[in-house]
Amino acid sequence: MQRQHLDYIDAMKGFGMFLVVMGHVIAWSFGVYENGQPNITCAASLLWRNVIYTFHMPLLMFVSGYLFISSSRPFGASMLKDYLWRKTYTLLIPFFFAGWVFSVITGQSMLKYWFLRTLFLFILISLPIELLRNRMKSEHVRVVADFIWYGSWSFALFFVLPRWSLPGDVVFDFGHITLYYSFALGVLCKRYGVLQRLLDSNWVFTICLIIFIVDTYVNNLTDVRGWHLYGLGYLYSISGIACSYYLFKNTFDGMGGAILKGLRYVGKHSLEVYILHFYFVLSFPAIGRMINQYMLGDSFSKAAGSTVEIVSSVILATVVCTLSLTVARVVRTSNFLSQYFLGRKNK
Repeated sequence: MQRQHLDYIDAMKGFGMFLVVMGHVIAWSFGVYENGQPNITCAASLLWRNVIYTFHMPLLMFVSGYLFISSSRPFGASMLKDYLWRKTYTLLIPFFFAGWVFSVITGQSMLKYWFLRTLFLFILISLPIELLRNRMKSEHVRVVADFIWYGSWSFALFFVLPRWSLPGDVVFDFGHITLYYSFALGVLCKRYGVLQRLLDSNWVFTICLIIFIVDTYVNNLTDVRGWHLYGLGYLYSISGIACSYYLFKNTFDGMGGAILKGLRYVGKHSLEVYILHFYFVLSFPAIGRMINQYMLGDSFSKAAGSTVEIVSSVILATVVCTLSLTVARVVRTSNFLSQYFLGRKNK
C-alpha cells in the first residue's frame, strides 16, 4: 500500500510540475506574454495558459500539504529544531542562493522562485496547530481545532490579507499566500478518511469535472472576465485538484507506460526541475504571433491553432524537463551545489 501511495503522489506531483513548465513555455515561447503583459489579440490563444494557471500551483501546494504530515511521524517539540533546519536548507537556502545565481546570470528577478519561500511560510503557519494538537487528548477537540485553524488561515489569506497594501513581498509573499487553502486541503485530506473517500467517489469527480469544464468555458469569454472576482477561482482550482487526485489515484495508479513513469520521475525530482527549468524555457515569439494571427480566423482556425499550441508546448516542456533533469545530475556531483543550489544533500 505504501508503494502505491507514493506512486500516485509522485505522478500527481510530476503532473503539477510538468504543467508549471508547460505554462511557462506557453507564456514565454509562444508570445502569450509580451513585455510582461498578456497579449490577448485573440482570447483562444490564452485558453491553455488560463487552464494551466488556474490549478497547477494549487495542485503542487495540495501535494505539499498532503506530504507535510505523517501518521507515523507526528510533530513534537523535540524534533522541531531538526525539522526547521531541514526545511531551511531544502527551501529557503535554494530560494536565496539559486535565486541570486539566476538573477546574476539572467538579470531577471529572483522572485521567480517564489514557490520555495511560500511553501516554507505555509509550513511555519501550520506548525503551531500540529504541535498543539498532540497535547489534546480528545479526538473531537483535535478535529475542531484542525478545521478552525486551517479554515481560518485559508479564509484570511485568500480574502483578507492580500487586500492590504504592505511592503516586504520578498519575505511575506503577499502575492501568493492565497494558495494556502490548497496546502490546508492537502493536510486535511491526508488526515481525515472522510475527505479522502469524497475525493475517491465517482460522483464528486463527475461534479468537479463539470465545474472545471464550465468554468474553463466561462473564464475564456472576454465579456465575463469578472467571473473570479468573488472567490469562484477558489472553486475552479479545487475542482482541478479533485479531478487530478481522482485520476491519478483511481485510474492511473499501478499503470505502466512511459508517460506515467516519466511523471513519477519528475515528481521525485520536482525541486530540481522547478529550480533549473527557468534556464531552458526557450523563446519563440514569432511562433506566438503566427498562432495568434491564425486564430483570428473562423472556428476551425481557432481549433487548429489551439491544437498546434498545446502539442508544441507539450513537446517543448518535455525537452525542458529532460534538460533540467540532465543538468541536475551534473550539479549533484558537487556536494556544495547540490545542497545550496538544489536543496539536496548527496547521500
